[in-house]
Amino acid sequence: MVDLDALITFGNTGGTWFFPDTVNAPITGSSQINPATLTAGSYTIFYTTNNAVAPCKNDTTGVNLLIRNCACPSVAVSSPLQGLCSESGTLNLNTLLLTGEPGTWSIVSAPAGTKPAVITGSSFVTNSSDAGTYRIRYTLSNAVAGCPDFSEVNLNVIATPTITVAEVKCAGDLQSWEATVTTTGVPTSSEGTVVSLGGNQYRIENITLNSPLQVSVSSGNGLCTTTIDIASADCACTISVSNLPLSVDLCPDDNITLQGQVNDPKGSVTAFWIVGNDSLYQTTLQVTQAGSYEFVAEDALGCKASQIVNVAYYQEMIPGVSWVDITCPGDHDGVIAIQGIMGGNGPYFIAVDGGAQEQITVFPHIIDGLGAGTYHLELTDGNNCKTELEVEIKSASSESLSLGPDQTILAGDSVVIKPQLSFVPDTFYWSGDDGHLLQSDQLNQVIHPENDQLYQLSGIDEKGCLYTDELKIRVLLNSNIYIANVFSPNGDGVNDMLFPQTDPSITSIEYFEIYSRWGELVYSIKGITPAQSNLGWDGTLNSERMMPGVYVYRVGATNKRGKEFFITGDVTLLR
Repeated sequence: MVDLDALITFGNTGGTWFFPDTVNAPITGSSQINPATLTAGSYTIFYTTNNAVAPCKNDTTGVNLLIRNCACPSVAVSSPLQGLCSESGTLNLNTLLLTGEPGTWSIVSAPAGTKPAVITGSSFVTNSSDAGTYRIRYTLSNAVAGCPDFSEVNLNVIATPTITVAEVKCAGDLQSWEATVTTTGVPTSSEGTVVSLGGNQYRIENITLNSPLQVSVSSGNGLCTTTIDIASADCACTISVSNLPLSVDLCPDDNITLQGQVNDPKGSVTAFWIVGNDSLYQTTLQVTQAGSYEFVAEDALGCKASQIVNVAYYQEMIPGVSWVDITCPGDHDGVIAIQGIMGGNGPYFIAVDGGAQEQITVFPHIIDGLGAGTYHLELTDGNNCKTELEVEIKSASSESLSLGPDQTILAGDSVVIKPQLSFVPDTFYWSGDDGHLLQSDQLNQVIHPENDQLYQLSGIDEKGCLYTDELKIRVLLNSNIYIANVFSPNGDGVNDMLFPQTDPSITSIEYFEIYSRWGELVYSIKGITPAQSNLGWDGTLNSERMMPGVYVYRVGATNKRGKEFFITGDVTLLR
């Protein structure tokens, strides 16, 4: 028997105990029940007080009763003492068993997510699993009818905190460094000051230079902890500038392109040239005048490096030059003398007309044996600076002697030779073929050659300069006229025009006529000179092209003696 009044721990007994109408079990002595009259299960029995004092009212409360079959096997399990971390955890569920009965474990319910924890054998395992409460069931392998065959407990999986590094940088004063992390909890650090930035971000400030940092964050009252090590930011200034000379010496009119190279910067770089009062944001600078030019580079840490380039220009070489013209035409006694050089830096070298350089060891430097003409001089100093100039060597004598153009005569004609001299020769002499035809002591000559002759007159002026000229005389036995036997007026520039060819004795062409094979006159011209070859026949009649074939020509001409010549023949026109 069970006395229900023994359950009352405060207040008076003597009230009324009763079951709901659905339960048929006797209550004896107002407070005693016999569990044997109930089947195994869970029941609620109610108690109502009956000694309330006004204005209070009697109250009713319920008491849960668990009636067990004491012959049933035990399925008792205990709740876990603590949860597991979601990142990586393992719990041997058999450590929760209060029964020795064999059975199996299973997950009845799991928190929302895509990666729930799992049970492997008797081990509850998490591997980056969903955090939350899992309902765990132990089910007996050998259940007894009418007896409980399973028990359940809750297991809490705690989210393992995360830490990611958002930024590592040097402080603005370069005396410390700082790191920004994103984490699911409030971090702690091995040194420095943690400042919340909101949005799960924290900055750890005032970290000693070159010191590593360890940052941790916990959850589940310290059950789950994540720790990361962050290497110190490199805050030492390493930036430098190279590829630039300290000084540059340039030749006059030269220029130089300076290009600075920035080495080992931290982060982005700003580079510029300081020219006078201006800053030119570029790495390359073309310099065309003397001065000091500073190249400056600054990196993201504010570290700076610079270099000044001093540019100087040499004084231009100014040579003192004199020259002597040649005495007579054809001579090679001209002279150029370099008397001295102002400016530049020795040693000095000279090249004439692109020839090999020759060092100037003493002044004046003489260049002799020169004929008339213009000479290009190139001076080079010890710094490879150059100066160029030209010197014209002329003939000191500018007289002339001419026998006129060559002549063509007919046999029996005379030739008048009248030399043209710009000076009165101190001495002259004739040479050539038949010298007996000439008067050796006379300049003007009248001769009657019977065959071709070549004569030369030499004259010497008062300076001793020699002048010469030649005269060719061609003697023709007869006057000649010639016409080609084939011509092709097709516009190719070759044999496009038919015209009589004559020697110099022919003075006029009286007529030139062309006839077809049927005697039709297709071309005619009269009273022209041998020089008017552009008036020849072009193979047309009234602007119409004539057919290819054989045509007949007639020519009448007169030579300088008045003798008339007549020739006929045929010519073939080709297309």
